[in-house]
Amino acid sequence: LLRPLRRALVEAMRSPPSREERKAQLTQAKLSGMRLEATNFYSRYPGQTWKNIISLGDMRYERDAVQELSLGRAMGQMSKGPVPARERLRTKALILPGAPSLTELTLWLRLFRLLLPALVRFDGDVDLDLCQASDPLSSLAKAFNLPGLGGVHFPQLRQSWAHASLPDAPGMYRVLYAVAVANLPPPAPPMCLLQPGRFIEVLEVARFDEDRCIRGRIEEPPGWILLMNLDNGYRWAEKEDDHCIEEALDEVAVVMQDALCEPQPAGPAHHPAPHNGAGV
Repeated sequence: LLRPLRRALVEAMRSPPSREERKAQLTQAKLSGMRLEATNFYSRYPGQTWKNIISLGDMRYERDAVQELSLGRAMGQMSKGPVPARERLRTKALILPGAPSLTELTLWLRLFRLLLPALVRFDGDVDLDLCQASDPLSSLAKAFNLPGLGGVHFPQLRQSWAHASLPDAPGMYRVLYAVAVANLPPPAPPMCLLQPGRFIEVLEVARFDEDRCIRGRIEEPPGWILLMNLDNGYRWAEKEDDHCIEEALDEVAVVMQDALCEPQPAGPAHHPAPHNGAGV
């Protein structure tokens, strides 16, 4: 009884790990899980070769882990016997924006559900950080040789993290409660009243700290409306991206269907290197 308590006390007194040590721990934990899943998947019949390893995650240690997994496999560390000479393992590591909202996470999941067949089919290695991409679809199109994908208008992907700090942005809005259209500066007499349920195009968004509100300049009728009260969060209109998102996803689906019907040229060879935190 005393021995487990003594061990627990020693562990509790140990100093917390450094940032690099914590990163190495997380990488190794992820690597262990990936190794188990990949080994089980590619052990369904004798002599089965590893063909594709794809990692989609919002943490860099996930990317490091999948790179180490592929390198370890190439060096024969992931199998009891030698790796078959005919094996050609393709590693695709994608880092997505971190801390997404539920809406943003759903959007990314729906997008990659459409893209997954093309990702699997691509005959090459990919190491892509979408956190640094100003246009995620263009970056994906270039990395996976899908030129049609770069032509899809999908600003919601950029706004999901590039404008994460902004409560509103230009786009299509739906009026929630009756709101007046007026010119600036306030208080200007209202020109007309927009009724709930109406859809409007907001061309510009501005924050007015003196009035504790956010206003939007609309296209028709021309003028400014209140979007949100900054003190209590009350909204007169909210961004309505659903229709635009569905159209963009439909375009992606068409691009994927066309791409899968065409021969896919091989991608550039890439040999992953172990990351600095935990070598193999």
